[in-house]
Amino acid sequence: MKRVFFLSAVFLAFATLFVADVFADMACTYRPPNASEKAFYSHFSALQAAMPSAPDGWELRNSEKLNPQYSVIPKQVCIEESHPDLSLILYYERKVDSKKENEALRRAQNAMPDKAVLDKLKPLQAKQMELAQQAAAAAGRGEYDKAEKLRVEMDALAEQIKKKMDAMYAPQAQITAELQRDRSASIKIMVNGTNDDCNGNPQPINISGAVAYRCAYDDGYTSSGEVLDHAAARILIVLGQAFDKKQDWPRLGRNQRAFTDQMLAIGVTYDRDRPLVIQNVIIRIDGDNPERVDGLYRGLRLDGLKKLVKH
Repeated sequence: MKRVFFLSAVFLAFATLFVADVFADMACTYRPPNASEKAFYSHFSALQAAMPSAPDGWELRNSEKLNPQYSVIPKQVCIEESHPDLSLILYYERKVDSKKENEALRRAQNAMPDKAVLDKLKPLQAKQMELAQQAAAAAGRGEYDKAEKLRVEMDALAEQIKKKMDAMYAPQAQITAELQRDRSASIKIMVNGTNDDCNGNPQPINISGAVAYRCAYDDGYTSSGEVLDHAAARILIVLGQAFDKKQDWPRLGRNQRAFTDQMLAIGVTYDRDRPLVIQNVIIRIDGDNPERVDGLYRGLRLDGLKKLVKH
């Protein structure tokens, strides 16, 4: 009993020291911001001014941050924090008639499958059951090689059944996907970032004084053919000194055809010894509809952001 108590006491002592170290690392010495820090944070107004309005039929979240009276100048700053955060993210959301949309989804999901396809599935499913029974019987007799051959045949049959079922429910899946598509997008503007990236056929955009790319891809698939990611589009703009690097991205397309796409990484030159100097501005526009992303890009007002950057 004494040994258990001793070990518990030792563990408690180590835990106490660990927690103390964590809190020591998190400790901050606070003071009011000085003139240089206030000037740095005051550039938030340029981020506000650069943001486009919501498209027709859409609305903004975080829209209170577009209020000219909104301020991000802190009342206190942490002396130990050497990398001040100056950024703005807005979410654009399509207005929807929930009742109407839910009814459309219900109709799509409850639609009867094609009877002709069902009729073709029945003999395949019956054969699958027959093979399963034969494999179980073979295994019961110790005929494991025969059971394995039957299993391989069952797997091939299961793949046929899956393809027919996918085709059967494809119209319903398409309706559901269209209803859920192009519902939201976002724009983030970040001052003094260090890197960013985008995937899917990166194409350069010609913007004076910037490194900029547009990326977009349809549903991404794993090597096994299962959907990995929904469709995505991104426009990435870096104002300031930056360098880009492309690399191959092997993946499968909608038709399960293997091909080589590309990924893009953008590195940004940033001197951490000058945290209050605006050395770069990164703008990232995201959505699942490339046309929506392009529209938000056209609404950006970049001139004010370009004037912020000091090389």
